[in-house]
Order: sequence, then C-alpha cells, then structure tokens
Amino acid sequence: MKVETIPLLSDNYGYLLLDPSNKSAVCIDPSESGPIIQRLRALGYRLSQIWLTHHHWDHVNGVSELVEAFKPEAILASIYDLERRRVPYQNQVAHEQSTIGFAGNVLKTHEVPGHTLGALAYEIDGSLFCGDTLFFGRLRSVV
Repeated sequence: MKVETIPLLSDNYGYLLLDPSNKSAVCIDPSESGPIIQRLRALGYRLSQIWLTHHHWDHVNGVSELVEAFKPEAILASIYDLERRRVPYQNQVAHEQSTIGFAGNVLKTHEVPGHTLGALAYEIDGSLFCGDTLFFGRLRSVV
C-alpha cells in the first residue's frame, strides 16, 4: 500500500491509499474532488472507498462528485454521523475497533470525540488519519 497526500483547498489535505496489486484506491477526507479525480485518472486507479473522519464541509465537500465519477462501493463514517445524515452518500458505519481490510492491511477505527461527537480516526499500516482530532497523544513502547 502506498499513501499519497493531496493538497486541497488553500490549507487542507486529503489522502489516497493506493493498492498497486489491483489499482484500487481509498480517499480519506476529500474536501474537494478535482485534485483527487485528476490524480486517480493520472495513475489509472479506480476509487473503491471513501473514508470520512467527520462531517465538516472541509472534509466531505468532494464526496458527491467522487461518487458520481467513480461509484465507490463504500462511503464510511461514524454511526453518529449516519444517524444524523451528515455525510453525503454514507453507506457504511464504523465504531471503536471496527476492522476492514484494504491492500492486505487491516484498518482499525477509533472513536475520537472531541472535535465533533462523531469523529473517527483510521489506523492502517502504521499510519493514523485523525482529521482534526489530535489533541493529545502518548506513545507507548511495546516489549
């Protein structure tokens, strides 16, 4: 799996997780669609999933156009956001310690209420995608 950081808006980022084995991709927090669509088409990848950390416009504004362009199978966000219909096209939910596979890796989700009540962080292959919620962290060593 490869991770690409995509600059969005004037001061935001979205992320592409790329699986070279089948040319599929996940997009995390697409605040706008244009740069995401351009990059996926340049690489020849299809968008299979969209993962949202929370419902704010600067994280979800590109969802509708990405759905129209690629028809991804999964639009994932918190059950809290689904119950309030705050994420466009959301069709899957995640909660604390949900697990989903992508590119031979296991995604673990973490509920991180603080910035919003439905905020999620996604942990996969040594990376943590936490949207706007990283207020305090403590690393622990594993022996």
